[in-house]
Amino acid sequence: MTAAGPIDLSIGDPGYGPPPEAVAAAARAVVRGVGGYAPRGGLAGLRRDLADRLRARHTVAATPEHVMITSGASLGIFATLATLCRPGDRILLPDPGFPLYRLAATMLRLRVVPYPLERSTTGYQPDWAALEELAAGARVLLWNYPSNPLGAVCLPEWLPRLFAIVDRVPDLVLLCDEVYEDLCLDGAHAGAAAAAGELADRTVSVFSFSKSFGMAAWRVGYLHAQPEWVTRIARSHWGMAMSTSTAAQLAARAALHAPATYLAEQRAFLRANRDHAVAGLRAAGLHCDTPAAGFFAWPQVGPDAPVFTERCADEAGVLVSCGDDFGSSGRGHVRLNYAVPRERLDAGLTALAGWLGAGAFGSLTAEAR
Repeated sequence: MTAAGPIDLSIGDPGYGPPPEAVAAAARAVVRGVGGYAPRGGLAGLRRDLADRLRARHTVAATPEHVMITSGASLGIFATLATLCRPGDRILLPDPGFPLYRLAATMLRLRVVPYPLERSTTGYQPDWAALEELAAGARVLLWNYPSNPLGAVCLPEWLPRLFAIVDRVPDLVLLCDEVYEDLCLDGAHAGAAAAAGELADRTVSVFSFSKSFGMAAWRVGYLHAQPEWVTRIARSHWGMAMSTSTAAQLAARAALHAPATYLAEQRAFLRANRDHAVAGLRAAGLHCDTPAAGFFAWPQVGPDAPVFTERCADEAGVLVSCGDDFGSSGRGHVRLNYAVPRERLDAGLTALAGWLGAGAFGSLTAEAR
C-alpha cells in the first residue's frame, strides 16, 4: 500500500499513451469543431486504411465494405453476438477466457459452453477432442489469441484443426478476438482469418486500437467480416451506441500512419516489463510461465485464489485479478498487469514479495511455489 492507495495491477490499461500523431489529429478535430455523428460503420478513410492493413497483414479479401468501426472491441463482440445469435443459442467460450465474453453472452441470454485450454510444450491450446464434441449444435465459437489472460499465441499448425471443426458444423460462426495481435513479444501470432479459405464467410475478426496504440480510453475498435454481416452488425451497433466518436476515429487513422518505431518501442517496453515481472514473481516463490504476448502474467498462487486476491489487496496493498473470474480453469491463478510504469510495477512486486516472504499467506501449495 502506498500513500496514494493500493497499487493497481489488475486492469488491462496500457502503461503508455497514443502516438503523438494521434493526439495531434484529435486536437485538430476538436479545434475545427467536429460535430454530429460519424457515418454508420465508421469513417470511409479509416475503413479504407484498415482494409489495406488487413490485406497486407492477414492476406484476406478486404475492402472498406468488409470493415466496420466499433466503440471498442468489446462492443464489436457484443454487437456481433446480438446480430448473429438468438436467445438460447450455444456459444463456445475459452476457459480461461476474458470475463466480458461470459457477461455479454449472459446479457444476450445465450447458453455458455466453456471449452478448456490446456498447457502443453507448444503453449495453451484447446483440448481438441473436447472442442470438437462441444461444437455440435453451437452457433458461435469464440477464439481468442493472443490470449487474455494467458498471453499465449496461436500456432499456424492449430488452424487446420480449428477450421475442420467449423466446417463440420454448418451454422457455426468463428468469432476471433485478436486485440493483442500487435503485441507479440516472442515469435509471431497466426491470425485465424488468413487460414479461413472457403470459410471466410463464417469468420468475424475483431481488433482494437486500445492496446496496440495506447488508446484504451478513446474506444476505437474494428472488425472484419463478409459485407452482408458488416451491414447488419453496423445496424445493431448503431442501435446500441450510435457511431464511434469522430475525433477518436481521426486519431486512430493518424495512429495507423505513425512511424513503425512507435509499436517497436511499446513491444520493447512490454518485453522488459514482462521479464522483470516474471523474474520478480518467481523470486517471490510463485510459479509463472513467460507469456508470449500481451500485458499479463498468470502466476499460480495456490488452491484459493479468491482469498489470495482479497488478502493481497488488504494486507499487501496490491490489486490483482482473481483467476476464478476467467473460468473454472483459472482456479489457483491470478492475473497481473505488467503494462504499467516501471515504478508502479516495482512497487507492486516489492510489496507482494515482502508479504509472501513474511509468511502472511501461508497456504500456497508446493506446485504454486
